[in-house]
Amino acid sequence: MPYNIEWYIPDRVMLIHLRGAMTLEELAAMADQSVTFIKSGLPPVHAIVDQRNLISYPYRLNNLLTINRGKQAESGFTVMVSESQVARFVTNAFFQLIGMEMRSCTSFDEAMNILQRVDPTLHS
Repeated sequence: MPYNIEWYIPDRVMLIHLRGAMTLEELAAMADQSVTFIKSGLPPVHAIVDQRNLISYPYRLNNLLTINRGKQAESGFTVMVSESQVARFVTNAFFQLIGMEMRSCTSFDEAMNILQRVDPTLHS
């Protein structure tokens, strides 16, 4: 499976690992599973999406819009971790189109720092 979703901080922060070459159908399945996680957590539920091992996914925005599940009321902030400027650009554009809050960075530590700045309740 080209993705894995788990809790990084139980019920508050999802960690989504993407790897390999993802199809549109796999992205749709991941979106559906993400919604299930969000609805089972304690709002706001944030996400870290690690794309560092992702080889490719359908970059056409019109294709990506077909998997839009909309912003869930329980959704928090999403931070995309990627070393690819193209992936960060496309992801930022997609999130802007669907009206979800998102930032991108190049490291997991930076992702956690961003989430802790936007949600002080995540500080341990």
